[in-house]
Amino acid sequence: MFKYLSEIWGRLIQGMPEENLETEIQEINLKRGESQKIMFPKQLDDKLNFKIVKWNFHTGQIVKNGDVICVIENDKKLSMEFQSFMKGRLNYRLPENQKLNYKSIIAEIVSVE
Repeated sequence: MFKYLSEIWGRLIQGMPEENLETEIQEINLKRGESQKIMFPKQLDDKLNFKIVKWNFHTGQIVKNGDVICVIENDKKLSMEFQSFMKGRLNYRLPENQKLNYKSIIAEIVSVE
């Protein structure tokens, strides 16, 4: 997960056209009741400030693999849609417009199946 997110941001920051980016996401399957915390990767934290500017789901809502759960933006107004990589209930989400630091927990998804 971290490799995917940092590679995409790195390529966008370097000016690579969006259509050249690989966007395949590996789905994570958890047992019922298990949760997955989504943390902000170190590779993106070094030079620019990032924040979540919009959530598309509220805490308690069910998300599926591939759903765009939030939009992350840097201080140069470059934004990226962040997709869920598993199905489950959004148990926690970081407040909008809060600066993302290395290992900030962006969200937590709990498996409901």
